[in-house]
Amino acid sequence: MPAPIHHAIDITASPVAVWRALTDLSSWPRWFPYAASARALEGTAFAEGSAFEVALAVPIAGTVAVRLAVRSVEPERRLVLAGRGFGVRAEHLYTVEDRGAWTRLSSHDTFAGLVVTLGAARLRDRLDDLAHDALERLKAVVEGVPG
Repeated sequence: MPAPIHHAIDITASPVAVWRALTDLSSWPRWFPYAASARALEGTAFAEGSAFEVALAVPIAGTVAVRLAVRSVEPERRLVLAGRGFGVRAEHLYTVEDRGAWTRLSSHDTFAGLVVTLGAARLRDRLDDLAHDALERLKAVVEGVPG
């Protein structure tokens, strides 16, 4: 059974600045939980059909490479990523909304697979915490808050 997770955060910056941080692979270790590095694999990073790899430094498991594919992209508005790792299939949808003096960044994440089913409530809670933390950290990066 898929585990859907949704979070949104308001960032005091333009949609362009939010999009730039979201799609700058070199900044992922600053905001994406457990990311040690990220690099483009195929095509231009964040172009539809492209792929990239995130090296995750996961407690207990060590560093594990996870491949993410860009399913859909509307620059400065919408990004859909899909990947799998650790027995989990994931889809991540980010939406960027211009609210005038600030921007709302929303994430909609769906996780599925045997690991999700077996560890349902506990894993969902942990994934929920990580998704929330990612948005908080991205906000700090965009707003220039030391972190």
